[in-house]
Amino acid sequence: MLKRFLGFLALAALLLALGGFFYLNPAVVELHVTPTRSVSLPLPLLLLASFLAGGGAIFVLALTRDVQ
Repeated sequence: MLKRFLGFLALAALLLALGGFFYLNPAVVELHVTPTRSVSLPLPLLLLASFLAGGGAIFVLALTRDVQ
């Protein structure tokens, strides 16, 4: 029960920090995907996506290394 409560508390703190990051950085950044295509997204969303992509890449690399 305590472990679940601490998990929810950590999740709430993470969401609060992410919301504060969105509040403090409201700028929209233009990301050029290809030379002819660009996407305008908020900076915190791009940072979160890049962190998740990097973490996912490391996870996949670690899985392939463990399988060998």
